[in-house]
Amino acid sequence: MTLHLDFETVATVDLRRTGVYRYAEDPDTDVILACYTDTGDAQTWRPGMPIPERIEQAVKTGETIHAWNAQFEYVLWTEVLCRKYMWPKPNLRQFDCAMARALYWGYPGSLGLCSQVMGHGYHKNAVGHALMLRMCRPRSFAANGRPVFWHTQDAVKYDELEAYCKDDVYAERACTDRLPPLPSYERNLWVLDQTMNSKGVPVDSKLVAAMTTLATDAQNALDTAMYAITGGQVSGPNATAALLNWLTGEGANLPDLRKETVKEAIRLLPNCPVRDALMLRRDGARASVAKLQAFAEAVCKDGTVKGMLRYYGAGRTGRWSGAGGAKVQPHNLVRGTITGVDHAIEMILGGCSPADLELLFEDSALGVIASCMRGCFSCL
Repeated sequence: MTLHLDFETVATVDLRRTGVYRYAEDPDTDVILACYTDTGDAQTWRPGMPIPERIEQAVKTGETIHAWNAQFEYVLWTEVLCRKYMWPKPNLRQFDCAMARALYWGYPGSLGLCSQVMGHGYHKNAVGHALMLRMCRPRSFAANGRPVFWHTQDAVKYDELEAYCKDDVYAERACTDRLPPLPSYERNLWVLDQTMNSKGVPVDSKLVAAMTTLATDAQNALDTAMYAITGGQVSGPNATAALLNWLTGEGANLPDLRKETVKEAIRLLPNCPVRDALMLRRDGARASVAKLQAFAEAVCKDGTVKGMLRYYGAGRTGRWSGAGGAKVQPHNLVRGTITGVDHAIEMILGGCSPADLELLFEDSALGVIASCMRGCFSCL
């Protein structure tokens, strides 16, 4: 026997930024609907109801549990339903991910698109999807700061969300019935992927915090310098539209502010305010520094970042990609361009200033921080 299920949740944190593991362990995160079925009509569990016998049977007998993006259901089951509602804990190997099947066999990774391609008659309800996105966030906050969620205030919307959840279960079941299982070796790889992602990678949170403070100081200094050079017309190196307009007014008609464009312009220009502004742009446009916020948002209680990799994220090759949540993308961390990274990290932890780094290293402060980024993974 097999079971198909789908959960609807509420939270105060943003799943798209934290990833599912940090999301699930947040104390405000809750499962407000569980819809499940085998071959018949979908049944519903809501908080306050007894644990469904069908759920207990599935766990006890070790039957297969199907879900679309099963990682979400497994993590919310083990982290929320087991902890808050005493549901029995399933084994990871019981789960069969319909999305993983779809990706492997060349179908879309979206339940709605996959259903549309397959033409099985069950479709993603756009109105219900919009309702879900609304109801998963707080409607308001009480005087004591506690979140007030929609499902506790609007019974009609709660019922509509339940209907939407059931539709998703039917759509997933229809897709699963039409998708071949993963080959055994690929199935084992998916289980390995889930195990690896759930273990996570340790993060040096003290270094992340020190880097964040230093990066903020360095960015503020760059913003101040850009404002002064442009006579107040540009607020900072990342005010792209305003900077392009100012450059045009100064006779520098650049097509864009991409890295290579800026680099070439700096090489060709003599010392002048335009060149100085472009150098500030070069030093301030450090995408890697944005990872610091991602580290801070995604780190879990045990000091690790989990769920960083997406199984079969690259459709043509099947390679891993960065996950949608937990936006710490390990594939594109900057390789250090300075010598003495360990010394730079010691200085950052010691509370140095941006000027201290620029005095000792041949790069901007933000460049030095970017070169030290791999040190945030404390196991590397």
